Amino acid sequence: MEIKAHHKLLRVDQIAKPDGILGVSKSTFWMMVRDGRISPGIKIGPRMRAWRASEIIAFIDRLEQEGGAV
Repeated sequence: MEIKAHHKLLRVDQIAKPDGILGVSKSTFWMMVRDGRISPGIKIGPRMRAWRASEIIAFIDRLEQEGGAV
């Protein structure tokens, strides 16, 4: 069974950190979640959250359209 890219779940380490998709620190990422710029994600365990790849890509697209920084 093939998993479509938009269904893949990403963990914080794959999104934040210098080599993550957004290239921001974890604290900056969590600040964006707190501010409502990014959803709180999907709870996948007692202390684990993940975000759909499509959601993070849509966030990046919005930033590009707005011409704004993270």
